[in-house]
Amino acid sequence: HAPLLVFEDGAKVSKRKGDRATVGALCEEGFLPAAVCNALALSLADFGTDGVMLNLAEMAERFDLARLHSADSQFDDAKLRWVSGEHIRAISDEQLAAALSEFGLPELPPPALIAARTGGETLSECAEVARLLVDPPPPDDAAIEAIAATEVGLAYAVLDELVEKWPPSIEDAERIFAEFKK
Repeated sequence: HAPLLVFEDGAKVSKRKGDRATVGALCEEGFLPAAVCNALALSLADFGTDGVMLNLAEMAERFDLARLHSADSQFDDAKLRWVSGEHIRAISDEQLAAALSEFGLPELPPPALIAARTGGETLSECAEVARLLVDPPPPDDAAIEAIAATEVGLAYAVLDELVEKWPPSIEDAERIFAEFKK
C-alpha cells in the first residue's frame, strides 16, 4: 500500500480539491518541474541523508519501494518553495534565462539575471524581481520627497565629485568604494 499525499487539512491531494494538484499547475505558478518532483519524492519516501537536492536521475537511482513512507504524507508547501529556490539557484544562466523568457523576459542583462536568481523561490517571483530592475515603476510621492531631501542632494553632489562618468560601472563603483574606505 502506497501512502497518500494529503493537504494540511488531511484531505487527499486530487484535482477536485484545488488548482495546485497537478505538476502542470505548479509549473504554471513558476515551480521548476524537477523541483516539484524532488519535493514530492522527499515527501513520500526516505532518500537518506546524502543530500536532499536530487535531479530526476538521482531520484530514480535511489528509489526503493522499501523506503516509501507507510503513513500518508502531507504536501509541504514550505518545503516545495525551499526546494524550488535551491533548484533555481543550481541551474545554469542559460537555463534560467530560458525559463524566465517564458514569463515575458526575453533578454536580461547579467546583473538582472543575478538578481533574479536570488530574488525568489519560484520562477514567477524571480521574473518579477528582474522585471522591476529592467523596467522600474515610476517613483511614488514618498520616494520623490526622499530624493528631494537636502541630505540626498548633498550625497549626489559628493558622488558627482567622486565619479567621472555617471552612472558608474560596477568596477568603477567597487574602486571608488575601496578608495573611500581607506
